Amino acid sequence: MPPIRSNAATPVIALLTACAALPAAAQNTEDALPKVVVTGEKTERSLQSTAPSVKVFDAATFERDPGLTSTRALVDGVVNVTSSGTQNLAPAVRGIDGTGPSQGSDAFLAGTRSRLNVQVDGRAASFNEISFGDLGLWDVERVEFFRGAQSTLQGRNAIAGTLVYKTRDPSSTPEYGARFAAGRYDQWEAAGVASGPIGDGDLAYRVAVNYQRNDGYVDGFQPYPGVSDPGRFEAAGSGCGATWCSSV
Repeated sequence: MPPIRSNAATPVIALLTACAALPAAAQNTEDALPKVVVTGEKTERSLQSTAPSVKVFDAATFERDPGLTSTRALVDGVVNVTSSGTQNLAPAVRGIDGTGPSQGSDAFLAGTRSRLNVQVDGRAASFNEISFGDLGLWDVERVEFFRGAQSTLQGRNAIAGTLVYKTRDPSSTPEYGARFAAGRYDQWEAAGVASGPIGDGDLAYRVAVNYQRNDGYVDGFQPYPGVSDPGRFEAAGSGCGATWCSSV
């Protein structure tokens, strides 16, 4: 008669294995990265579910890196994007020049469309803002950089990509802030923001201002009528908004 073997130990081993897997699953949940939401395609979806190549900068990114004070500084850290600094050229994305078919005085006088689309709270920036300017990042909540054609959603001047800016919304509680910075080449920045309720609190406002200035790396520029120092770059920006925050 063959010996009788018992399989009673099998459920015990399976139970121990399941119990050992529970702490690992809990640990994986705790170590999970926070969800990144993309809104630049006119709808909210996770970064994982977004088809285009997009780089997202949130408020935590700006707090960790105080050197990110302008668009040019931000673009310098994005892969597949080449920026020539503050002059008459827009950034190139994946080999496509964002400036457009015309440059310099020809574009300024005759008018042209850039190939890089820039949206600031839903407003499309002009060619001069994109090519000659340098948008500040003060009081900006998030920036999304879409690399590649976005013409279907953003229009025909988005063949290179789209930069989407979202500033902070007005708050129902008083909020004030200021920033002062200085650096080499006579670089300095002054910025301020104020936000809070209006009246009984049904309305809320927000006002932000920013001013930046720095000298160039080359000396010897000669002044001309209307411009005392051609080698100096200055940028100023302001924004205001109001929102209805009643709970009724």
